[in-house]
Order: sequence, then structure tokens, then C-alpha cells
Amino acid sequence: MNNFLKYVLLYAVIILSLFGMFYNIDNWHHKNIEIQKNILLKQAQTDFNNRVNTRKWDSQSDFEIRALKNLEKTHNSEYYEFSDDDKFLYVGALTTKGGISVTLNSNEYHEIIKSITDQVYFAKISLFLFLSIITLLIHKQFNSNIDLLKNVKLRTKEIEKTKKLLQNILDADKSFLLVSDGKDIIFANKTALDIAGFSSLTDFEDENKHISDKFERVDNPDFLQFDNNGLHWIPYLQKEQNHRDLKVLIKKDGEKKYLKPHSKEISVDNRLLHLITFDDITDDHIKIKDLTTEASTDPLTGLFNRRKLNGVLSKEIELSSVAKSPLSIIFLDIDHFKSVNDTFGHDVGDEVLIDLSKIITSTTRKGDFIARWGGEEFMIALQATNDSAASHLAEKLRVAVEAYSFNIVGNITISFGVTQYIYGEHKNNFTKRVDKALYEAKDSGKNRVVIK
Repeated sequence: MNNFLKYVLLYAVIILSLFGMFYNIDNWHHKNIEIQKNILLKQAQTDFNNRVNTRKWDSQSDFEIRALKNLEKTHNSEYYEFSDDDKFLYVGALTTKGGISVTLNSNEYHEIIKSITDQVYFAKISLFLFLSIITLLIHKQFNSNIDLLKNVKLRTKEIEKTKKLLQNILDADKSFLLVSDGKDIIFANKTALDIAGFSSLTDFEDENKHISDKFERVDNPDFLQFDNNGLHWIPYLQKEQNHRDLKVLIKKDGEKKYLKPHSKEISVDNRLLHLITFDDITDDHIKIKDLTTEASTDPLTGLFNRRKLNGVLSKEIELSSVAKSPLSIIFLDIDHFKSVNDTFGHDVGDEVLIDLSKIITSTTRKGDFIARWGGEEFMIALQATNDSAASHLAEKLRVAVEAYSFNIVGNITISFGVTQYIYGEHKNNFTKRVDKALYEAKDSGKNRVVIK
């Protein structure tokens, strides 16, 4: 309903109410006057009845003459009128010709009528003032509501304009941007929706409960999941973002996207929100991963290099000490490898190393760590394996290599050193002991396994 109709309805209701109440007051006024007249009439009738039996007609006044003529003409049973001196004159018809006049003092009647009339005027004035005040108050409230509505519309328009401007600004940002209340996502920019594969946040919410549903699970504590050590990913991010290199992996159309998240608290209308940005670090992550792989991998055989195995050994020793499980290493060296290079050339020697790495990989377990220690030397770390089981694996490798015919070179042999970690010893002592075992195998005739 528009404002004009509201005002029309208001004043129509007020005017109709006023007329209705005035009508009831006037009815009350007329009824009370009739009641007072009836009271006065009853008094005159009573006085008339008292005089009927006693009055003797000695003379007649002008009123009585008029009254008798009226009674004869109209055949009414009574006649009355008010005199100029505020007297009520009454004549009742006799059953015989003539009538008896009764005169009563009507001062009290007029005073009552005047009082009733004054009360009517006062009631009308009071009612009019009351309804006027009510009308003004409602009118004022209407105006206030109109102003409030205008302010609300203006504020809403400003908010929508600001929101649209913010949306355009955030959509222009190439970063993955989200605004959250700490649990649910209440805003996402175009980049975020594009990565998630949706055109709007509503479409996304129709198919997903949380944005973290899109986080790929990675066996690495630095990659965020929906739940991280019992914490929702947003508070976990805020808590750990300055202490850890946290990342998120998302797949779009089969392509992996690596993102680096950052959360910042912002206050909007006394409401605490979180502005979360995800910077695309896919290229950097792949480069770092490639560099890490390159730094830890032997380029010829594809096995771990000595540097990587040193780091692995430190962790394996720590795990073995905590779990009280055995840890063994096998150190192997190709016999007479220098003559292979001198006779057939380094390219052929490289082929021997590559084929040997394949034999080692196919013979060992999936969880065993194999590294090219340097030149023609290889080392294998065996978790949860004692020196007896390790020597059995070494013997199996020795036989497999001895039976293998290498391209151009033919048959070669390998010498092995085997040792088991002693709880509490330093890593250097551990590797020195297996080194001694290998050289003992070399010195004692090669192509054999020595445990130390």
C-alpha cells in the first residue's frame, strides 16, 4: 500500500469514527431529554389526577381556553405548553366536557436539559480533541515510518553499491579470495569460484557443504584438510600460518593447483569475519619439487643420492630408537668396476650402473630406501630388519647380479657389507661399521657378504 492510500485510509477511519461517536452522543442527548420530559409529564399527570376530583371551574385562564379548544378540536386526552416564565402548563381532558389545567415549575427540567446539553458539547469537544491527537500521532508515525523506509532503502542501496564495488574489486584480483564467519563461506570472488568450477557461491553451496570439500587429501601435515588435528581448517590456518608453510591442493579438470593460504581477521558492522586469500604457487611448488627431487636424486640411476640417504638415515635411526625396532643397512660395491670403464668405456659403465639399480629395486621391498652412495657404491636402508635378514637379502642380490648378463660387459660380481644399528650410537659409527664390513668383503676375495 502506497503512502497516499495510507493517509486516505487514516483520515477516512477517523472521520467515520467521529461521525459515529457524535451520532451516538446525539442519540443519548435526545433520549435523555425525552426522559426528562416524561418525568415532568408524569408529574403533571399526577397533579391532574389529584385535581380532577376536587377542582371546581370558577374561571378559566387564557391557557385553559386554548387547551380546551385544542382538546375539543383534536380529541386528544391532554394538552401542555411552556409559559414565558419557565412554567410547564398542562391540561388533561375530562371524561365530561372541559378539562383541568395543571401548572408545574419547569426550572429544574431546564437545568437538567442544560446540563445534559453541556455534557454533550463537552463530550464532543473531548472526543474531537482525542481523535485529533490520535490522528496527529498516527500521522507522525506514518511520516516517521516513511523516513525510516527511505533511510533503509538508501542504506540498502548504499550497501548493494558497496557490495557490488567490493565484488568487482575482488573479482579483479587473480588470487583465490574468500570471506568467512569462521565456519561458513559468505563470499567468494570469481577466481575462487572458477577454480572450484562454479559460477556462483549459491551453485557451489548446492553441491558442497564446505569449500574444504575441494581440498585434495595429501599425506603431508603442511596441506590443509577440513579437519586438522581436531581443528576446523580456518582457525587452524589462523593459528599456524605464521609458523608453518601451509598449502592447499585443488584439482580442476584433472590439473593440480597448489595454493598458499593466508587468513586475516576483519570487523564489519561489529561482526568478526575472516578474509582468506589463496595465492597460486603451482609453478613455484613444481619448481621447488623438481629442485628437491634433483637435489636428492642421482641423475643417472634415478635412485636417491648420498645426501638424501643421510637425511633418511637420521629419521630411520630416530624411528628405530623410539619404536625399539631393528634397523640394518647394506653397503655394496661392484667388483673391478674400474676395469669395466677402462675396457668398455664410461658409457657402458653407466649402462651397468643403470641395470644394477634396476636389479636392486626389483629385489628389495617397496619401503626400503636405496641410494647411489657414490661411483659404483650403493647403500640400502632396511627398517624393521635385523642383520640376519639383511644379509639374506644381500646374498639374494649377490646371486641375482652374478647370474645376470650385462650388455657388452657380460657377468660382474658385487661385494656386500651388512650391519645392524646399535641403539644410542651415532649415525657416523653406524655407517663406518658397514663401510668396514664392505672392505672386509673386498679384502677377503670379493663377491661375498660380510656382517659386522
